[in-house]
Amino acid sequence: MPAKRTTVSKVMGMQAPVGHCRHDAVSGLADVLSTSALVGLMEQACVDAMRETVRDDQCSIGNVMHFTHLAPATSDAEIFVTATFRMFDGERYWFDVVAVDAAGPIASGSHARSIFERAVVELQCGKRRI
Repeated sequence: MPAKRTTVSKVMGMQAPVGHCRHDAVSGLADVLSTSALVGLMEQACVDAMRETVRDDQCSIGNVMHFTHLAPATSDAEIFVTATFRMFDGERYWFDVVAVDAAGPIASGSHARSIFERAVVELQCGKRRI
């Protein structure tokens, strides 16, 4: 089973990879943590929680994400994401995920991941190449 609780800490800001912070020209907002980057951090916490569960010849793949972006985070915020293992339903490992910065919650949701044989996933991906 996955770790009961795993926390990932990430400092966002000017050194963040492109796409993690964005400027919203329409609303005039300063650089903020993008929703897609926040989802990535939440997923990473779940991946980290599953490390001891997944064998070297396997991989875990996210297949469900329920997510609410509650508040903006400043571009230089340290973000803490905690993934708490909730249950295994026979197919998916379910996690409750919360992201916070110094000011409080910025996102919450749930995420499910399944374990697959790495060779099978690579074969299926190869068949989809055009």
